[in-house]
Amino acid sequence: MATSVLSLFGTMGILAYSPIFVQQVMHVSPTISGSMLTPYSLLTAFLGIPAGYLLARTKRYKWMYVLGYVIITIAMAAMWSFTVDTPIWLYVLVTSVAGFGFGAMPTINTLVAQFAVPRRLLGVAVGAMFFFQMVGMAAALSFLGLAQASAADLEGGLKLVFLIGAVCTAASLLWVMTIPDLSMDTE
Repeated sequence: MATSVLSLFGTMGILAYSPIFVQQVMHVSPTISGSMLTPYSLLTAFLGIPAGYLLARTKRYKWMYVLGYVIITIAMAAMWSFTVDTPIWLYVLVTSVAGFGFGAMPTINTLVAQFAVPRRLLGVAVGAMFFFQMVGMAAALSFLGLAQASAADLEGGLKLVFLIGAVCTAASLLWVMTIPDLSMDTE
């Protein structure tokens, strides 16, 4: 659960703060800014289906968990290096890669929560996971807003937001490495 809360710093950094970066730092119109984030949103929304198929086929989830967090961490670190001169195509590419990494996470998080508890506690585990995700979203936005506002200028503040997202997703990756790789065939 801690991994999904930490990874929300990256998600909220992209969803809430990258459009501000594109509009205010890169000087792109709000309409084009929204279009630039569309591939990220589509990949994040629809990647759960192929992730589910892969999980059913391989019967293992840890490799996908680790790969997802590696991809997210790299994408967030790349966003940290964005400047006023960053080409639009690079922004779209990096956020799309982040969407690819984030897309499988809801499916895997639910699965890991279900495998972590006895069968009689499945509802409690999944409910707790979603509760902590909602708390994490609120906390992430608050902390990221505080970090952004504490910087001397808007570009520096937004880059700090992306750095925090990268650090939190890297911490999630380290935490995920401690999760046992159980086969989905076992009880």
